[in-house]
Order: sequence, then structure tokens, then C-alpha cells
Amino acid sequence: MNRNLINLCLVGLIVVLLVLGCASSGNNPTSSLPTKTNYFYLHGSKINVIKHKEENKIAFFQSDLIERPVVKISNKQSKGNDSFTFFNNINTKFDGKSLGNAVLSLTHETPYRNGAIFPTKGKLKIVADGKAFYSLRELPIELKKDSPKDKTFYEVITTEIAFDDFKVMSNAKSVTIQIGNASFDLSLETLLALKGFVNTVQETAEK
Repeated sequence: MNRNLINLCLVGLIVVLLVLGCASSGNNPTSSLPTKTNYFYLHGSKINVIKHKEENKIAFFQSDLIERPVVKISNKQSKGNDSFTFFNNINTKFDGKSLGNAVLSLTHETPYRNGAIFPTKGKLKIVADGKAFYSLRELPIELKKDSPKDKTFYEVITTEIAFDDFKVMSNAKSVTIQIGNASFDLSLETLLALKGFVNTVQETAEK
């Protein structure tokens, strides 16, 4: 599986979600060349910060955050060959007063042709320290291979989550992701990466 190609596809899905959100709110999304771009690594993930002064917008992206959990499917454990890659996006204004919803994309990779666990319809459920909340919008990509030579299949679900809920998840001590009949827990390293991402958004927006 080509992760760079997947990341490009996820950016496209994020744009679609943002356009849908703007359409529902009556806003007209425009694009311009960024005035400043920088990136750094945090707890195994890559964070990009892209500033668009003309649009009064700062875009934050988090990629390369990989989780290899034990997946429970209908109360049964998977064979342990699943991996999940997070690709997150949050946009804010330069004044820091307007934080957009978080866009969370999950890419599930499996060696099995029948290893799909994401439903074609269904909300992502997140349980953070016992508090449950759900995604606002979902765009799925069904299980497939990019090339017959690939050793694994993959499927993607791109969701929109209220920023406050995303922040609760990032600050939690325990988080369970549930979609359809499948669920898995996030590791401490992933939680630290998510918390660092949210802190970066808030600290940059406040400057």
C-alpha cells in the first residue's frame, strides 16, 4: 500500500467534508497559496502547520500515526494482524477564536480479503474515560488493493468530529474506538500524540 497516495486521497476526502460543511453553513471555501508551512514529529506522528494569511486560516495536519491493537469483533478477538493509521486535520482562524471541527481519517490495513470491519453506513463511536460521543459525518472507502502485488488490503473511513469532543479524546486516560461490530483501544503513545496535536493547534492559534 502506497501511504503517500493514501495521504493524498485523505486530503481529498477532507476537502470534500469541508466543502459539505461550508455548503451547509452558506460559506464559500476558497484556496490560495500558503504563506508559511512547517512540520515536526511528535510521538511518532508528523504534524504539518500551514498558514494562509489571505484566508485568515491555519490548517493543521497529523499523519503517520499508526496503531496496531487487538481488535474485538462481536466480542471475539481478531488474529492480531490489523493496523490503523490516523490522519487528522483541524482548521482555525489566525485570531484563534474560531476552531473548526476535527476531521479524523482511519485507514485499516489487513492481509485478509474478507477482513473488512468498517460498515458502508454507520457512525464512528468514541468512548473516552467512559464518555461516549459520535462522528458528525462519514465518508467510507470500501476494502480494496491498489495493486495485485500488494500484500495487504485496506479500507478508509473519514469522519468529522466536534473539536471539543476531539479535545476530550486527546486528554483522556483511556479511549476505545468503535465502529460497526469492531472496537479497539488506543495505546498511551497514540493518546500522547493526539494530545500533542491538540496542544499544537491551541498554542499556535493563540499566538
